[in-house]
Amino acid sequence: MFKKKLKVSHIILAAALVLSVAGMVIYGYRLVRSDRATEEAAPPAKTAYAAPEPSQPSPSPKPSEPALPSASPSAGPAAAPEDSGPTYVVENERFGIDNAGGNARATTDGINAALEWAKAEGYKTVAFQPGTYMIQCTWDNRFGAPTDGILVPSGITLDLAGATFVMEPNSNPQYALFAVVKQSDVVIKNGTLVGDRDLHAYAPSKDSPTHEYGFGICISDSNNVLIQDVVIKDMTGDGIIIEGSYFMRDNGDNVSRGIRIIGCNISNCRRQGISVVAAKDSEIANNEIYGISGTAPQYGIMMMLQLDYVIDNLKIHDNIIYDCAGGAIACNSGTGCEIYSNTVSGNILVVHASDIKIYDNTIQNSYIEVMPGASGITVTDNILEGNSWIKAAETPSG
Repeated sequence: MFKKKLKVSHIILAAALVLSVAGMVIYGYRLVRSDRATEEAAPPAKTAYAAPEPSQPSPSPKPSEPALPSASPSAGPAAAPEDSGPTYVVENERFGIDNAGGNARATTDGINAALEWAKAEGYKTVAFQPGTYMIQCTWDNRFGAPTDGILVPSGITLDLAGATFVMEPNSNPQYALFAVVKQSDVVIKNGTLVGDRDLHAYAPSKDSPTHEYGFGICISDSNNVLIQDVVIKDMTGDGIIIEGSYFMRDNGDNVSRGIRIIGCNISNCRRQGISVVAAKDSEIANNEIYGISGTAPQYGIMMMLQLDYVIDNLKIHDNIIYDCAGGAIACNSGTGCEIYSNTVSGNILVVHASDIKIYDNTIQNSYIEVMPGASGITVTDNILEGNSWIKAAETPSG
């Protein structure tokens, strides 16, 4: 699909380039000739729940070659919680849960009651019966943590077991299908989450003009959380957001820690695939993110600058990101983070961040750009395919 041919002299010149600008180092990248024939990938298979298809711009091609897995960082995130003991399979009839896609309020309350009961009984793993579960979330205050939707307690591995969880169509500016709030040692895995993007009643108000805060999973001020092998799509906001405590703390202890998002498929969300607002020692790896568009910023993954929150030691690697209206990965905040071995057709942008390493990524028909507000950025050994380039600010910040 990428058939632009580059002169050999261009390849040699690019491979030999070493450039130091504004406290940043850029060297050792390669321009790659892409004259091999590549079939455009078919769109991902749809789940049993089929919401009306939205009107979307023509998608850019899926990257042709996923990055090869690389070794885990030496100072990586905390280990994921492990399954242990017997599994409790949620008793739908006992808790008034409808797994045929109806009775959203009763289903939501019943699931939360079942989770609390299982935790009190000492279960570590909870699994769902097959089906479609419609969830209601009345989250009234965006400046506070979610208080509705499915609220996952500490010490629980939640095996969705292939079930589908659908947000009840609503007019709320914010919602979260699943929320992990001030909890620890949580796993959510093996299911599908579907938002109400196409059925949402967008009623803009002065305080909520965009309805951009509908999330598949919201992680707030929590520790050691693993989200693995989950399909997330059609959210009015983000597929996943990692946040802090919603309160400012002088000691910087208002963030989530040890969060891992692994092997997920996130698509057709309006604002972001994954937003990172407040996180330390965390990892985003081996995900496929695409079709993000509808309301700014529209990135696959974004490290966001908000309040006094800190993003530190975040590893973003081995992801495939494409067809996102804003770009692939944006670093608007963060320090001591690494972005490596990703395959993207969309920009990697560094704005207000420091000590960021960007290496071994494959950039297809796009670019890496380091803005004046960034410092201590190292960009090395990236592969530039098609019409791709690297741009660094000429004037250092401060």
